[in-house]
Amino acid sequence: MEENAAYLNPPVCDVFKHFLAQINLINADVQLALENIKYKVAKEVYREWVDAVIACQEDKTLKTTLTPIISKLSDMRVVSAELDILLYEPMRSLSRWRFCS
Repeated sequence: MEENAAYLNPPVCDVFKHFLAQINLINADVQLALENIKYKVAKEVYREWVDAVIACQEDKTLKTTLTPIISKLSDMRVVSAELDILLYEPMRSLSRWRFCS
């Protein structure tokens, strides 16, 4: 996880840096550290993923539940980006109209 922390985007990057610091420097209890980061990102799917990771700590066969959750997170990111584009388009058109007048 430490090698991949640099590739994460904010706010998840900061959450995982805090997680890594906690398990490396404060308390090696991974399950407690996961519980501590559960509500640091305001997304229900993120909490679902943390719950699944916690469950995987006790039963490694549950790791197959992580892939669909990751896909859901990825889909949400794509939809969010598309919505941002759709919401920004009217403002962009309006700013072009102001400059042309």
